[in-house]
Amino acid sequence: GSELDHNGISVYTGTIISDWGGRLELEIDRKARIWARVSRKQKISILVLSSAMGSNLREILENVCYPEIFLKVHGQP
Repeated sequence: GSELDHNGISVYTGTIISDWGGRLELEIDRKARIWARVSRKQKISILVLSSAMGSNLREILENVCYPEIFLKVHGQP
């Protein structure tokens, strides 16, 4: 869905709910950065989440359609 942030800017969100009730909430902000929240905890970058799940940066960039989005999150130009 689409929500407004505290500045009134559109932010796009989606939620995945597992059978056991855990939630993965994804958010794309106005700078096209992707963020994730696991079970409504602190927001982290999707790259950090992917790395925590065992992927390294090279694997991630080789397997996504738009690697520049991950690089924005990672802080590279």
